[in-house]
This record gives sequence, structure tokens and C-alpha cells, in this order.
Amino acid sequence: MVAPGIYTVEVSAPGLQTFEERGIVMNQGNTLALPKVVLQVETNKEQVEVISGADVIVPLDTGQSSQTLNREMVEQLSIVGRDAAELIKIMPGMAMTGGLGQGMWNSYTTASNSGPIGAFSANGTQPNGAITLTSDGASLVDPGCQCTQTANTNQNQVAQVTILTSAYGAEFAKGPVVFQSIGKSGGSQFHGQAYLYARNGTFNAQDSFSKSQGIQPVWDTYYYPGGDLGGPVIIPGTHFNKNHDKLFFYAAYEYMDQHPQSSLFQYFLPTQQMLQGNFGPAYLATLGPGFANSHPDANVVPCASACNAGLSFPGGMLPQSLLDPNSLAYIGTFPKPNADPVTNLAGANYNYLYGPPVNRWELRLRGDYSVSDNTRVYVSWNRQREYDQNPISVWWWVGGSLPYPSQQPAIQKSEIYSANLVHTFSPRLTNEFLFAEATFLNPVKLSNPAAVNPAALPFSMKGLFSDPFTPQIPNVFGFNSAISGYSAPTYGEPWPAGGTNAFGKYSQTPSISDNLTKVWGDAHVEGRGVWRLRAQQPDLRRVDGRSARGRGVRELGRHQHQQPAG
Repeated sequence: MVAPGIYTVEVSAPGLQTFEERGIVMNQGNTLALPKVVLQVETNKEQVEVISGADVIVPLDTGQSSQTLNREMVEQLSIVGRDAAELIKIMPGMAMTGGLGQGMWNSYTTASNSGPIGAFSANGTQPNGAITLTSDGASLVDPGCQCTQTANTNQNQVAQVTILTSAYGAEFAKGPVVFQSIGKSGGSQFHGQAYLYARNGTFNAQDSFSKSQGIQPVWDTYYYPGGDLGGPVIIPGTHFNKNHDKLFFYAAYEYMDQHPQSSLFQYFLPTQQMLQGNFGPAYLATLGPGFANSHPDANVVPCASACNAGLSFPGGMLPQSLLDPNSLAYIGTFPKPNADPVTNLAGANYNYLYGPPVNRWELRLRGDYSVSDNTRVYVSWNRQREYDQNPISVWWWVGGSLPYPSQQPAIQKSEIYSANLVHTFSPRLTNEFLFAEATFLNPVKLSNPAAVNPAALPFSMKGLFSDPFTPQIPNVFGFNSAISGYSAPTYGEPWPAGGTNAFGKYSQTPSISDNLTKVWGDAHVEGRGVWRLRAQQPDLRRVDGRSARGRGVRELGRHQHQQPAG
């Protein structure tokens, strides 16, 4: 039994030609078969040796259907960003799940909690939950939705990726489809590199719509400096590892400076005339045809025909006494208009360029120790940190949602641990033990809680249920773009993992497995025991403010539907 890596097998005998097979790739738990070796009698001859640029993959002696990409292919194949899992798109049997839109996931902006799981179907299987993504044996699939990942698989820190689609052995206790990556490791010789990947959108063409709106987009910039170093561990002044065959190390680091190109969001906000009660037909006409066509539910004269209780508003003018002070206080938190609805094709009076930076870094460490010829151990640790700003909301939001008065930043934390022990009892009996765990923490907090504190506005409206946590103004949604509002989550529920006044999620996917392999004659028998846990602690709430498990149910606790004046 040998540790995962790339090997060369050489067979020689005096007076006979030497047999050599290069680039043999060993995955975790794999059993590889060499072709029948026949050593010819050595004779005088000329020999021409041709070595391919890519490693040779030795066929497996099992019936499993799999495809492996070696280090050269992983590093040189073109992907959009820095996530090696994007290579799933070129694997046999993969199909996009975007429907007729034909949109395909990519890692243009690389992120911890954004991956290909859920965006592809393997051989017709269900997109969410049917594909397992692993890194050094640790599951990276988000246990909440089974539709994304909890950590990135860095392209320059991976030795190989393999996809297993059917008939694989007992050593792979996941699936039905497994996309696994094996990280790089140190060797008997020192090796390392420093690199910089860069993209800059300065020379991108500006689209005609942005030109028509008089908007100059913020161009994207992506810079990825990094490097790695590996080799034998040598202790000066001692004879430890003097043959470079006992203890090895590998270390890699990459920083990701990512500023995506901005997207234009357009809104119509209540004007100063509307806040003074002017909804007359003459004034509404001055807002232009774009406003009338795009916001029909806002382009309405109050009681133009008839109203209940004999109400009438001559000229479409609402008395100031009928304007709700809570609504005026709420609207006071909105950003100020910065566009002319008359010249704007969508009739909007506020343009917002959305494109927050996604800056992050990754550190990977691995150590391999050859305890003896029969026992080998390796441990690996991958730490990732990502800074997110979340200017509008977290994960998703309702159409028409405005940038929240307070930023909602988070430092996402991903940790991946792996420990592998392989012991060979005899040439026909081996055992492999693996512990692996991936954790993910996304603790979102308000950077300025006072900006959304109802008491500071003042906003005195009370909802159906009391909120004992962080004071926040309610969320307001509108239909047919009639009004704009906010759709932020609730902050402040006690959540030890996220800290004080946080919202978000914490997930864990620990696993312990033991694989025993026995060979009887020509028979190869494997048995495996596995313990796995998929746990998630989302900070969620019910409508009564108590803990709940469903995010959709939880958010009902914040929705106090109140339409501002106008």
C-alpha cells in the first residue's frame, strides 16, 4: 500500500532489458494493475525514447467508470476562475441544469460558498444531493441545500481530480457520483513556484444599454498572487531524514483580489413632490413615459374615479395629515434619487452599481511521514478566509430590494482537515484509515446597527410579534415595481458559533472510514466501515421569534407588510 501520488515502476535483472512504467497515478484506495511484464534478453541496439508531456494513467483492474485529470491537466486546462471543481464541466456524462437558458456555472469570481454542485447533472442524476465533492477525503458539499460547496478547490494546490460515476469499489462510500481532488504533497527533492494570475477589464467594451443610461460601469479586476514549496524535512545537525525518505512537507498560499464588474440595478423612489402629497395627473405626467410604462401601480392618481367612505382628493393632492409619519420615517432611510426618470428607459430615478469585492486567501499545509516500510501517515490542513460585504441582503433577495442602510459584512471561514494512515500487514493484506472534516462558518453582522434601529428614526410601528433581538426596521416589498424596500435577515438571536448579533450558518461534515483490502489468489476483496455526519446550524427564526429550521419560514418573522405613503 502506498500513499496517493505519482509513481514510476522499474523492473530489472542482470542481462535483461529494464522495464519501466512512468506516471502511475495512485488515488486513495485505488488498486492499479500493471501490464504483464516480460524482460527481454539484453542485446546491442539503438533506442529512441519518447516521453509524453502528460502522465500516463494506468487502467484500473476494476469495472468502475471514472476519469482522472493529472496535475499538468488541472493546471493547464482553461477554467474561468480559480476553482478546480469547474473542470467537472468537461467530464463525461455531465450536463448543465440551466434549462433553455443554457447558462453554465463558472468560477469567474471564486468564492467559498459557490461551486458547481447543483449546476450539473451527472448521467441524468438529481443535481442536488447526487454528486459528492471531496478534498483529501473531506466532503465539501453544503449540507443545507446539497447545492453548492463550503470551500474552494484551488487549481494550483491540487495534484489531480477524479470523477467516479458508476461501479466503483467499497473504498468510495459516497455518491452515487463522486468528484474528488487530491492535494499536492512534498517529495524527496525540494520544489516550489511563485506565480501571478491577472485579469483586468480596462479594455472591455461598454454595452449599449449602459451607454444609453449614461452609466460608466466599474470594470472588473482580478489578481491572484501565490506560490508553494515542498520537499523533505531536514533538521540541521542531525542525521534525521538524511536519505530524504522519511518526512516530507508541502505549503501553499494564494491571495485573491477580486473586484467583479458592476451590475446596474434601477429603482424608482418616492420623489420630494410625492412626499408632500402631490400625486396629481399633471405631476405624474412630468415623470415621463418610462415611469408610466414600467411602474403602472405607482402611476395612479388617488381616488381618480371613486373611493370608499366618500373620500376624494381634488387634483390628486393628499393632505399632509394623511401621510403616515412611520412611512415618511421609513422612506427617509432610502438613498436619494440620482437619475432623471424622463430620460431613463426604465423610468427609474435611482441607479445603483452592484459589484462588491470578494477578497479572500487560502493556505494549505501537508505533511507525509513514512513511519516504516509498512506504515505511512499524512495529515493536511486547508484554511480559507473570505471577506463579503452583502450591501443588499444575504444569499438572495426580493426584486426591488434596496441597499440596506447598514452594510452586512462577513468573514467566511472554511477549514478542511484530513489524516490518513496506511498499514501493510502483508503483501496480501492492507488497511487504510481516514479521518476528514470540513467546517464552514458565515457570520454576517450589521456594521452600523444604529442605522436600522427604529427608535433612532423614529419608527414607532409595532409588528404582530415582539422582537427581543437586535432592533431593526421591517422589510417592505412591492408588486409590479410599485414601491421599493428592504429584505434583510434578522440579527441578534443567540448563536454561539457566529458571535454576538450575527446571522448566517455553520456547517460540519466530519467522517471516519476504515478500508480493509485482502487478496486471495486472483480475488481482490475490500470491506469498508464509514461514519459520517452532516450538520448545519443556521441562525433561523419563526414568526414568533423563536428558533426554527426553515429559512423560508424564519423570514416571515421579519416581514411586516406596510406600504409607505404613495
